[in-house]
Amino acid sequence: MSLAQQKTLGICFSGSQVFYAVHQTGRPGAIERIGQASFQFPVLETVVTDSDARSGVKSVIRRIQQEYSCTQARVVTPPAFETWLSVPKAVYDDPQERDAYFATFGSHIGTANLEPFWFPLSNREFRLLALRDRRNAQLLEDLLSPLPVGDQISDFELGIRWALHSKSKGSYLTLHFFEDRLSVSSFILGKLRGATHVQFSHPGDLPYLWLHHAQHLHWMRGIHDQVLVFGHNASDSAAFLKPYTDQAVEVVTVNSPEKMGIEVADKTYGFDVSQAWPAVLAALEV
Repeated sequence: MSLAQQKTLGICFSGSQVFYAVHQTGRPGAIERIGQASFQFPVLETVVTDSDARSGVKSVIRRIQQEYSCTQARVVTPPAFETWLSVPKAVYDDPQERDAYFATFGSHIGTANLEPFWFPLSNREFRLLALRDRRNAQLLEDLLSPLPVGDQISDFELGIRWALHSKSKGSYLTLHFFEDRLSVSSFILGKLRGATHVQFSHPGDLPYLWLHHAQHLHWMRGIHDQVLVFGHNASDSAAFLKPYTDQAVEVVTVNSPEKMGIEVADKTYGFDVSQAWPAVLAALEV
C-alpha cells in the first residue's frame, strides 16, 4: 500500500463519548471526517470491567475504521490513566534515583505494569515523567484492534502536536476540560514548560484548585500569548478561571476547523467540535 492510500484514525474519549477524526497521508492539514459516537455509560470506566460494554464500543469503532478504510490509529491517553511529574535532570541521569521515583509515584500501578515515558522541558534541568499502567495501554489497543495503534499520545503532547502543525513558536496554555478533570499544559516558544491534571467535583471548584496548584507549579502563573480551550463545556468551565489567568491574554475556544487550522468538507456538527480537537491532532501527520 502506498503512503497516499494510508489513512489514520485519531481517537479520544470523554465521558460517554468517543470522538474521532480521519486523515489521509499526503494531504497536509486536511481531515476527511470529524465525528462522535455516544453511549449510555462512561466509556473507559465501564469497559474495564464490563465485557459486553467493551464489545459494543469495539464494534462501533470497528465500523468507523471500515467505513473510512483506515489503516492505522493514534489514540489520546486520558490524563486519568497517567501520573505526570516534573523531575530534576539529576534524577533522570541516576538509575537508582529513577527507580526510587518509580517505586514512590508508581506504587499504585506496581512494578510489573509500570511504563515510564520521559519528555524534554523548556528548562533543560528538568524532564517530564509520565507513568502509565501497561494494562490501560493494552485496553486502548484492544478497543481499536485489529487496527494497529501507531502511538498512544499523552494529553500534554497535544500542545506539542499543535506547535508542529501550526508552526507556532509563541507561548500558550492549553486547557482540556473533561466532566471531572482539567488537563493543563504550558508552552514557551513552542516547547513544553509544564503539565498537570486536576480532578474536580464541580467547575465552580476550579478557582480554589487552580490557586492551590499554582502555589507549587509556577508556570501556571506564567505569561502566555494565548489560552487554547477545548473539551467538555469548555467555554463555560474556562470562565471560572478567567480571574486567575492573565487578563490580557487571548482566550481561544478551539471549536471550528478554522481555529484548528485544518480543511474539512463537512463543517456542520451536531456536537461541540472542540471535544474532537484531540482526535484531530492525533490523526494529523505532524
